[in-house]
Amino acid sequence: MVDVGQGSAVLVRTARHALVYDMGPASTDGWDAGERAVLPALRALGVRRLDRAVASHDDTDHAGGWQALRSAHPATPLLAPPGSTLAEARECRAGEGWEWDGVRFSFLHPTPFFPYLGNESSCVLRIEAAGASALLVGDIGEVIEQRLQRLDPDALRNDVVLVGHHGSLHSSTAAFVTATGASHALISRGYGNRFGHPHPDVVERWQAGGAALRDTALDGAVHLRLGQGVETATERRARPRLWDAVTRAAMQPPA
Repeated sequence: MVDVGQGSAVLVRTARHALVYDMGPASTDGWDAGERAVLPALRALGVRRLDRAVASHDDTDHAGGWQALRSAHPATPLLAPPGSTLAEARECRAGEGWEWDGVRFSFLHPTPFFPYLGNESSCVLRIEAAGASALLVGDIGEVIEQRLQRLDPDALRNDVVLVGHHGSLHSSTAAFVTATGASHALISRGYGNRFGHPHPDVVERWQAGGAALRDTALDGAVHLRLGQGVETATERRARPRLWDAVTRAAMQPPA
């Protein structure tokens, strides 16, 4: 999970393939997380080819970096929800999937004929590898969480969940958290963001459900390995920097 500020970008690697789920934000003032964060992360990790990209939905905090990635990796096929305005995107649909190197990828949402409704149309992707699994949910909210619980409750059981909508109060209902049974919950958001993400109630729900939280605003990039269990590491802990404002603020003695 790349630290892209108030947005989302996840790199998924198998033995011989690589996929990006969301590409981070881009803004009219020139900031482009695809160019400034995602592509440098790919280069640093030795990823020379992207086999597939998934834009959970069209919102700029999730798909803003796509043009930068497309320029660097022009042959990469893109999947997005039905009704997406992203050029040349194929549709992600529940029930469809593929396998790479023994790792299974499958979409749980949106279902066929589901209209484009922004956040609620997010491509929900499940990844199963060597006895562990992860769920990437974009910005879905309570209504789609309930729908997934009703349509495919077994597929909701996952070791790792990318917390919906950056920890918004309108996502991660208590019933959904319980349904996932996740041991790890990932929050991708900007430090001090104006939306107040993650909401304290959401943090409390995941922790009460037994999940260890990883938060890009506090931990930097987060690395996970799925296998017989889940191994995690955070960039901020592995490579501390003297100019790290978050860590320095935490170390300040109380006034």
